[in-house]
Amino acid sequence: MSKITNVGVHIVESADAIGDTAGEGQIWVDNQTPNQLKFTNDAGTDFGISPSFISAEQTVAVDTALNVAHGLGAKPTEYTITLICKTADANYSIGDEIMVNNTSHNGSDQGYTSCCDTSNVSIIQGNEIQVINKTGFDKSGLDVSDWRWIVRAWL
Repeated sequence: MSKITNVGVHIVESADAIGDTAGEGQIWVDNQTPNQLKFTNDAGTDFGISPSFISAEQTVAVDTALNVAHGLGAKPTEYTITLICKTADANYSIGDEIMVNNTSHNGSDQGYTSCCDTSNVSIIQGNEIQVINKTGFDKSGLDVSDWRWIVRAWL
């Protein structure tokens, strides 16, 4: 058994993994900028093992812009924004999490949008968020005091 100590491990970057070997996977560093740690399975499929970020729960406030610093040092290649229920609302239970996509409704100041850059994932919130009621299947305006934003981002 090998032991890795606190001296670290250095992996030379390359454009691709070395040839595939049945029953063996590879960990390697892709030479794209910024470098990304990759895993390639024995079928030759590459999977990213990249830095990620998950925010603390953020307060939802109407008619505001919320900037959540991700600290990744580069613009995320992917991010998600969810709402987590803190007090039962629209037939959602405490702890339920809703994946939300950028949306605006017919009203002039409803919905939210998001964007990201090298420092922040930003959420721009109108005066109301509407979702489909969990059991009633009709639209429901959320009581924003019952919900918190969670931002996740990956390079």
